[in-house]
Amino acid sequence: RRAVALRPGDRKLLLGLALTLSARGTFAFWDDDLKLAESAYRDAIPLFAAELKRNPDNKDLSLQHDSAVIGLGDVQHWNGQLNEALATYDSVCNARVIAAAKDPALLGSAGICHTRRADTLAWLERYPEATKEIELALAIDEANMKKSPTDNHYTHGYIVTQSKRGEILDWSGKKEEALDAMSKSLAVAEKMALIDPADVRSARNVAQMHSKRGDVLLAMKRTAEAIKDYQAGLDANIALQKRAPTQSEYQRDVAASHKRLGMAYHAQGNGLKAASHLDAALEYSRQKYKA
Repeated sequence: RRAVALRPGDRKLLLGLALTLSARGTFAFWDDDLKLAESAYRDAIPLFAAELKRNPDNKDLSLQHDSAVIGLGDVQHWNGQLNEALATYDSVCNARVIAAAKDPALLGSAGICHTRRADTLAWLERYPEATKEIELALAIDEANMKKSPTDNHYTHGYIVTQSKRGEILDWSGKKEEALDAMSKSLAVAEKMALIDPADVRSARNVAQMHSKRGDVLLAMKRTAEAIKDYQAGLDANIALQKRAPTQSEYQRDVAASHKRLGMAYHAQGNGLKAASHLDAALEYSRQKYKA
């Protein structure tokens, strides 16, 4: 910012500042600092827009601008400003989807748009629209996987999208279809984890998909099966935490797994095991509060 203040007409400095602010927004969002994330994105977006106005055909610059706008939409979504988030996504996503129909290189960003819209529409309980959006996103991921079945980036995209499809089906009351979606996502996650056991993202996908499938099973009152999935998720999360003991995200995942197991054992009528797992989840919260 100091350099830009001294040289306000330097376009390279302005673009560098925009990229830095956008990155700050992303890191702040990951750290749950939504106020800082929103401020950073709002500062970055007009800088990107100004440069894009001078250079409208720069595809990379357009993607960087749209990424910051989508980041702002994510902040609004997590702040509960769902209609505002949807409007923010639409401000760039409508054009992005149209452009992707002509340029296959933009299909990935179009898929992100479909997924964000689907998630927000689902939270607004607009399930038919949400389902349509997530199916469009899934079609893009399936096409990518067909071209490169073991590409880590494409398979991760499929896992996330199929999982989100499962959530939307679950929320709209279609439990069996939701379970099928979660199982498909888990199968791909397990396949990728076997191909590269050292890959942390693949291992975390396995943990998360066991937990999410367990959620659907528990809602279907198939409690014993849910516990089996939750335990597999806990085991995978503990293994991840051992790889990086100071990583707060993994600690949070372990606590969430304990909470899921506690609720499942409570539903099963096993008070001792329920209390044990819920106490473990509470212990994490106490440690985080002390920190």
